[in-house]
Amino acid sequence: MSINQELSFDQKSINRFNNFQSESRYNDLIEQWQDKIQSLQQNIQEMQLQKQDVKNALIEAQSRMKNKRGQIDDQLNETKSLDTIIPINLAKLNNSMSQILDDSITTQESQSQIQGVKFQPIASFLMEIGLKERYFQNFIDLKIYDNVSLQNSLPSTNQCKYLLNKYGIDRLGYQRRILAKLDEQMGLISKKGLLENLELYQNQIPTIKDWLKSINFQQYYPNFTLAGYDSFSYLIYLEQSQYKLNLLDFKDSFCIDNESDSKLILAHLTIICDKITNLNLWNIQTQKKTKESDFGLVQCALPNNKCVIF
Repeated sequence: MSINQELSFDQKSINRFNNFQSESRYNDLIEQWQDKIQSLQQNIQEMQLQKQDVKNALIEAQSRMKNKRGQIDDQLNETKSLDTIIPINLAKLNNSMSQILDDSITTQESQSQIQGVKFQPIASFLMEIGLKERYFQNFIDLKIYDNVSLQNSLPSTNQCKYLLNKYGIDRLGYQRRILAKLDEQMGLISKKGLLENLELYQNQIPTIKDWLKSINFQQYYPNFTLAGYDSFSYLIYLEQSQYKLNLLDFKDSFCIDNESDSKLILAHLTIICDKITNLNLWNIQTQKKTKESDFGLVQCALPNNKCVIF
């Protein structure tokens, strides 16, 4: 066989092989499509069966609704016939309904009065320290109805943080007011001296703003208010307890970073507490000296500052 014949033979073999591969691929595709068509036909049959089931269910539901409607009509007819036989006394019925409503209102009022009595101890406790409007509902929501249950709920340490996290008492001064009042009721704070004089001369006690202005630190009034020290009487009250102000308080809760100013404010506070404690030794002036203040003025020397108090 010549070379050309061999080449011609090989080319024919290659063509036959390629044709065979093409036919094989086509056959595979045809089989795949036939499978898909068969699957779709099965799905169509299943959907037709489901459609028939839904149709049958709707027919049954309509039949039940008709039967139910017939029963309701029968009951209405029976009621109408009873109305003709047994006349209804509308006036008597209205009176009975009114009596039931009155009894219900009376019961609600009685329950409200009982709850008011139950809440009264914690309400009085908070009212004494000027915090009822702010935090009364906080304690009621957590079922704290009196100072005893409040005292028992407090941990032995980190009590201010606990009051913040548990009861939402969000200012240092208010937290310490509550704790100091609990201590006072337990007999841990003596009312002799400072607190006794504080009550006797309540009308001569300045406001926080006036006091800070008198010692030339009026710029810190917003800091005191935001820290919960918005009453000069309660500021002095806390100084008689274990919850006295310190430098760390001024930095953390008052946001006063000037340590020198903090020390001077604490010094003025110490002096005025001492003066109130020994109020009987004062030379109290009863006449007003300025229009800005309604309390007598006594000056005491401090480094680079003047303490104008009472």
